[in-house]
Amino acid sequence: MTEKKFFLPGIILGVAAWLIGFFCFPVESLAVAIVSLVLNLRKKSTHRIKIGMILTILAIVESIAFLAFTLYLDAQGFVSTDYWLNQLLFR
Repeated sequence: MTEKKFFLPGIILGVAAWLIGFFCFPVESLAVAIVSLVLNLRKKSTHRIKIGMILTILAIVESIAFLAFTLYLDAQGFVSTDYWLNQLLFR
């Protein structure tokens, strides 16, 4: 019986996506999280992916929430951030 190893690239990308989202770059964080999600799902049968999947899902939720909040504030007329996507959509 073979022992499954942890999938380190999935964990590292999950942490990177979470950190990028934490520092207020939601679109970039979503891009890294989607790559991490795809890589984790491809290695599901040969590696342990739970940690990477949890970190990736947390990064996706965090990024979508932050992006929705800033877009909502900009739509209401409040200048919430100087993020490039808000500038593109509302200015």
